[in-house]
Amino acid sequence: MIRCGGAVGDQQIVAESVASTIGTSIREGYPRRVRFPAAPASTPATLSYHDLWWIPNDPYGSFMASGIHGRRLFISPGLEVGRHLNG
Repeated sequence: MIRCGGAVGDQQIVAESVASTIGTSIREGYPRRVRFPAAPASTPATLSYHDLWWIPNDPYGSFMASGIHGRRLFISPGLEVGRHLNG
């Protein structure tokens, strides 16, 4: 739904203006780049953070959320992927 602008089929669930800002805009004062703790210094493995969403700064516009008990939500509009992972 978020990857598709807040819509499921032809029904708008979340306003497109809200869905389109998730994972795309970093507000003033938020870290723009945070290093992955285990990433080698030679890699561009960085994240940004915005309103509970982690943004891996990849070329596909991906973003993800991390919840309690190991639950993850990964969305990649450029790859047309949206996946819920339960850790």
